[in-house]
Amino acid sequence: VSGSDDKSIIIYNQETYQPDIIIKEHSESVRCVIKLSSGFLASCSNDKTIKIFNIRKKNMICYKL
Repeated sequence: VSGSDDKSIIIYNQETYQPDIIIKEHSESVRCVIKLSSGFLASCSNDKTIKIFNIRKKNMICYKL
């Protein structure tokens, strides 16, 4: 998983190392990404938000904090 200055979070396929899911929910650079327990991913951004994603679902439900 990576966060980027292009405002995206990329989740890579562990077998092919190719992008599997691209999340574009932030309006500025993504500074930190961490995998939480129970299949969730948290990210923070220069847009001053923390967002939580349910990564078990490909449609990526975003919970804003």
